[in-house]
Amino acid sequence: MSDWQTDDDPYAAPSASILDRRQVQSVEPAPRLLRLGAWLVNLVGAVVSVIPGLVVFDSLGVPYLAEDDGIYRFEQLGYFLLALGPWALWNVYEIHTSSQSVGKRLFGIKVVRFDGSRASTSRQLFARFFVGQGLLGAVPLLRLVDALCIFRSSHQTLHDGIADTIVVRVPQRREWDQRSQ
Repeated sequence: MSDWQTDDDPYAAPSASILDRRQVQSVEPAPRLLRLGAWLVNLVGAVVSVIPGLVVFDSLGVPYLAEDDGIYRFEQLGYFLLALGPWALWNVYEIHTSSQSVGKRLFGIKVVRFDGSRASTSRQLFARFFVGQGLLGAVPLLRLVDALCIFRSSHQTLHDGIADTIVVRVPQRREWDQRSQ
């Protein structure tokens, strides 16, 4: 071999080891009914949190529905988002501190990366919520497909797959663990 040649072949196949997802996963996926319950708690919480805000806006004379054509306008959307703000901020705080929304915390489940490591706040909010649920939710048929994907063997919905996350049970601490804290 001459001086300029090396043992490294730039055209050789990569030698990195590829982990099989079935080998990496050491966490128990959350049961589907617990996920449904958490989703319903979050939905009801959002609806209930919006009602007082809309009542306040109505008492101030701010119309939250356009009376002339019945179509939402950007101004009304802004009021709606402002009314939803406290609930959304509470959920963002919970997601940042514990990887759980309010509903997930009540049902003892949380979001982790597929390999079991902690899912970052940005991964959960942007990849999972905004891209996964927001954009998929904009197309009704895709929203249905997303929800039905929970019946796959991996228990992952489409938005879980996009964000490389999975919803798992939170391990219960034993009684002696709780007393020491």
